[in-house]
Amino acid sequence: MPAATYPAKRSAPWLNLSYCLLSDHLLHLIHFNVLRGLSYNKKFLQPCAFSKCSSTPSITLKRILPHIPDESILRALRLPENLTPTSLQLSCRHSSWIDVFPFPEMRDNLIRYEDYFSHAEFLTDVLGNLISCMDSSCDSPARMANALPGSKDHDDAPDRRGLILWGEPYQRESWEVTPGFLRKWWWVVKGCGGLIDSTNRWRTVRGERPLRMAILSQ
Repeated sequence: MPAATYPAKRSAPWLNLSYCLLSDHLLHLIHFNVLRGLSYNKKFLQPCAFSKCSSTPSITLKRILPHIPDESILRALRLPENLTPTSLQLSCRHSSWIDVFPFPEMRDNLIRYEDYFSHAEFLTDVLGNLISCMDSSCDSPARMANALPGSKDHDDAPDRRGLILWGEPYQRESWEVTPGFLRKWWWVVKGCGGLIDSTNRWRTVRGERPLRMAILSQ
């Protein structure tokens, strides 16, 4: 019996992405899966934004995510509940990549402190080598000088980089955050009880100890 073959899927425009799998396959696959999930969320948001003119956007993701203006305000249309914009999103112009995360508290935290952290460093921790940003072009001197306390990476463990996606990307229960990410980006996940609960469910399935919110203050 001949081996089964599968026709190539016809990619939607928002998935017209180009990647290259690197040597660290597992970590890279995790990042790849996260990027595909965030791209899917971006699809929902595409018709919901209008642009703000900006000569110095903080970061541009046009190569890896479908285009939405570099800075935007969202209009609340028919969106999945966890992607529905918050009051802060609707009232404050901000970098559009923030909108793809299905955690309202996280989005608000990123908007409030948008000028005080390295966007390139944060996105590299979330997406790994799938994103290539030069810090010199993405981060202003003022942003780096006013970096948030506790945002420096003091954990060399391989799990320090970010998020893991297990299911539908617009559902918060599909996501897991690593302990290292909590330590490095504690202020980003502050108030994200749903993300911690989801993380602990996935950890329990693997027989691992649940994370406690106390990790945020370590």
